[in-house]
Amino acid sequence: MDYKGALMKGLKEIPSSSLKMNHSQPTCKINPNWLNLPPDLMVLIMQRVDWYDVLMNVKEVCKYWHKLSKQPSVWRVIEFKKDILVPKLRRKTGIRTNYEELLDEYFRAFTLSRTCMDMPSYLDCREVEDNFKRNVDKALHKMVMHAIDLSSGQLHHLCLRDFGSDDLIQHIYQRSSHLRRLRLEYCHVFSDKYVHDFKISEKGLIQMLKNLPLLEELECPYTWIPLECIEVAGRCCPHLRSFISNQRVYRFTGYPESDALALAIAKNMPRLRHLQLFGNRMTVTGLKAILKNCQHLEYLDLRQCYNLGTKALKKADLETKLCQQIKHVRFPQDSTEDYEFDDAIYDSDGTYDL
Repeated sequence: MDYKGALMKGLKEIPSSSLKMNHSQPTCKINPNWLNLPPDLMVLIMQRVDWYDVLMNVKEVCKYWHKLSKQPSVWRVIEFKKDILVPKLRRKTGIRTNYEELLDEYFRAFTLSRTCMDMPSYLDCREVEDNFKRNVDKALHKMVMHAIDLSSGQLHHLCLRDFGSDDLIQHIYQRSSHLRRLRLEYCHVFSDKYVHDFKISEKGLIQMLKNLPLLEELECPYTWIPLECIEVAGRCCPHLRSFISNQRVYRFTGYPESDALALAIAKNMPRLRHLQLFGNRMTVTGLKAILKNCQHLEYLDLRQCYNLGTKALKKADLETKLCQQIKHVRFPQDSTEDYEFDDAIYDSDGTYDL
């Protein structure tokens, strides 16, 4: 039958005799057996699974996967982001249940206007919360250290977000001296006299950089880096090619100026090819030093560096020089649409504009 002709004529149905199917050969439903996949392919798959899930879940599937999860090549990349891991840990262990119940009872009593005698003390809630945080930090430290041990020196990329301590830092450089990329996001680095448990000290960070001779990328978005670390990184990491140091932008009366970081980079990191200084307070003095000493730069991000406005760059005759010397330049007023972090401009009173 001419199906095309039938449709063109507007037939409502096609004769059932024309739709007979050949059932002589049954359809075959394929159920792939993951256990039959080659080990190398399974390792590649595990490399694309979050390290926490490999450590806590994948190994529980079967003995074969448990064995593969211990392969050092699985642990070449570890991205430790506390804001993502804590909820996972809560769901798996229920470690915060008691605190949540106590807090719910506190606000329930407050809503029903009970007497203060009926309400759990806020200090009790605070104590439970503090204990929870300490227990979580201890658990997470053990997990990260175990993951680093599993890498057997093959760890190439490490990211720590809002987390770290001198003990962890020491564990990293003692067992992962071949690290190529180190990313510290929103980490708290304290001067030595103020440091305490689960915090990173200046001395600890400096010691780490001294023991990472193969480091190629150092990224510190919203993490304060002492100037001595810049000097140490430039001296002890000869392969360093990329550096990121982003800062929050605050609106003050008269935007404060500081060329300290820019001058330190210009002096100690002449081999850089990629440099991002989002929200930095440098002036044309710091920028000139970078252009003079960092001759290999191919990418420079100056977005929200408002001391380098269009007028300042034109007055110093730097706008044209930047475009001639560097392939890719992001200017202070350029769009932040592709910026991966918070680009809000904060007021000194804590409010902000998007």
